[in-house]
Amino acid sequence: MQNSEPLVISAEPGEAVTITCTFVDDSSADVRMWYKQRLEHVPLEVGSKIKDKDPVMSPHFKQTRFKIDRIANAISLRIEPVTKEDEGMYFCGLGRQNAMDFSTATFLAVTGDILIYCSQCCFYVKCLFNKSY
Repeated sequence: MQNSEPLVISAEPGEAVTITCTFVDDSSADVRMWYKQRLEHVPLEVGSKIKDKDPVMSPHFKQTRFKIDRIANAISLRIEPVTKEDEGMYFCGLGRQNAMDFSTATFLAVTGDILIYCSQCCFYVKCLFNKSY
């Protein structure tokens, strides 16, 4: 499984962002899931998609702004409009019988005049924020 997005993407408030995970072989997968993790917080489930059923969004995420779509051997997460609270690391998971495989994470930086340096290790991210002038 791979995340086909860069490790860091940025958007301004009000814009739309789509993050996509591509799976090499998902034929035995029961469920595809999206997660969000903020610095020093546990991952939260954004939502899930079970084969031919409609996506189910977690109560923490408004279904009107977050959309999950299954595309052939991939799953996408669209956020529109983006808000500052959407900033964080997003990664997907592929559930198979008794195991879950995870993608690498993409850090969504909601910018304006903020530059972000991001270094990633597993599900932990350490970010330094600097004002740009």
